[in-house]
Amino acid sequence: MNAVAGRTLRLYGHSRPGPRFVAPDRLVDVGVYSCMRHPAQLGLTAIGVGLGLIAGTPGSLLAAAVPVAGGLAFIVLVEEPEARRLLGRAYHEYEERVPAFSLGPGCLLRGLEAIRRRRSS
Repeated sequence: MNAVAGRTLRLYGHSRPGPRFVAPDRLVDVGVYSCMRHPAQLGLTAIGVGLGLIAGTPGSLLAAAVPVAGGLAFIVLVEEPEARRLLGRAYHEYEERVPAFSLGPGCLLRGLEAIRRRRSS
């Protein structure tokens, strides 16, 4: 999920060419971003929880919860307010129609299709 989210941002999130790791300057609402606002954070959460489950101890699950909580706090306190500030009304409308997270299997497929379409055009 993280790779799909990153590629989608790189392909659709910049109004002009520039350095590879620069924050997007326009709203991306295609592909995986058409069905959830924070796919990269969902992917990181899944990795942490999966590692905690593999280890199989209460301590490992608790250790996995710390970065999950930190990621959610980052979204609420930093990422969403910054997106609202930079993108204004467009981001507000996006928030109203697209949930923060989605576990729907079709969501990842949308992301892969958007990348394929953009690369072939």
